[in-house]
Amino acid sequence: MARRRTYQVSEVARITGLSVRALHHYDAIGLLVPKERTDAGHRVYDQDDLLRLQQIQIGREQGLALEAIRRVLDDPSFDRAHALRTQRRHLQERAARTAAMIGAVDAALAMLEDDRGGTMDVKQLFDGFDPAAHEAEA
Repeated sequence: MARRRTYQVSEVARITGLSVRALHHYDAIGLLVPKERTDAGHRVYDQDDLLRLQQIQIGREQGLALEAIRRVLDDPSFDRAHALRTQRRHLQERAARTAAMIGAVDAALAMLEDDRGGTMDVKQLFDGFDPAAHEAEA
């Protein structure tokens, strides 16, 4: 039986860009507790731990607090594959909105740099922006 690849805390820190201190903190608060330790007590992470860590980082990117992320990941009904598909779809939607906003910025630059700005479709200046997201403020 082949042994699965494991990682020391320093390797996980190097791979992810997180600090060793952050990984120790995640362990201390029960967010990412490696299932193994060496005889010397060093943390040993496996593939499942790394997949959980990716979910933690995705949650942080979404602005979630660590405790909220822990609750979601520890929920017995949490389905990692379903979560990844949903996260992928959201990222694709965000990428499309970002691309549209880049196009809007390019249109504004073209308007500033070109005397023919009046012949442009000014609607392009607002592509990708979602005014509904701030409707409550008005």
